[in-house]
Amino acid sequence: MRMRIAIPALAGTMAAGLSGLTAATAADLTITPPAPVEAAAPAQLMPNEAFFGGLGLGLGFLSVTDQSLYAQGVSHMYEGGVPYAYGAAGGTTYPPSGSDTTLSGFAQLGYYHQFQGTDWLWGAKLSYAYLGASSEADGVAVPQNGRYYGTTDGTVSGHVVVGSYETELNQQFALMPFIGRSFGRGFIYGGGGPSLSQTTTNLNNMVGLARMSGKTYDMTGPSDDFSSSDWVWGASLTLGGTYFLTRDWFIDASYAVNFTEGASGDFSAPFVRNAYGWQETGILSGDFSNTITTQTLSISINRAF
Repeated sequence: MRMRIAIPALAGTMAAGLSGLTAATAADLTITPPAPVEAAAPAQLMPNEAFFGGLGLGLGFLSVTDQSLYAQGVSHMYEGGVPYAYGAAGGTTYPPSGSDTTLSGFAQLGYYHQFQGTDWLWGAKLSYAYLGASSEADGVAVPQNGRYYGTTDGTVSGHVVVGSYETELNQQFALMPFIGRSFGRGFIYGGGGPSLSQTTTNLNNMVGLARMSGKTYDMTGPSDDFSSSDWVWGASLTLGGTYFLTRDWFIDASYAVNFTEGASGDFSAPFVRNAYGWQETGILSGDFSNTITTQTLSISINRAF
């Protein structure tokens, strides 16, 4: 018995199968493009908040103004141990203003905090500097006027001469709160606060000269030196900016001006003379005052932590 296969039917069936396979293969080979990947935002180099500490150098300019120097001499004169006369004279002078420029080292500690969601920040820094700056006036003469009483009475005039009048500003601390604005790699800032400065006044080679009855006398004998040191309060103002080299290290550059309150002091020293035919004992004393202003341009390297 022979089997008959319908060729046209078989061909149609195979064509349909191949068509389905082709469609399935095409569907399987369809490539779906990947979802676009958003670029990650670069990390901010400057931390939003940090404690920091640094070391640097500053170019300082010192100016001494409002200087005042008062001196007086009081003396008792004797002849053969017997009181002969008593005299006193005094006066005030105003030494000229002076200035100095110096390079100094300094250290600072601080903290800043950026307000959330803004570019504004607040902070504070405490700085210490050794300036070692001074102002000197040579040959300062303090005029003297007074009287003497005793066996004879009369007027006395003259000068207390100071070989050099020197004012120094040595150490300085400043605490400055500040407000700033960030710009990505750093911030600019401005602020101000109290300061504490060590000042020293030196009066070198001081002698007292008196003029009586038309003659000039060296009343005090060999010259004296006086020195007075004190800590005085003041106020500082600052403007500056920072630039972060890495997330941990940054450069800070600033300008600061500091005003001290009036520094003052006094001096006193006894003297004994045996000249001009009489013996003399006395005291040379007085006081002084001044105001110091410093301006500093500084740069430092700091570590944030």
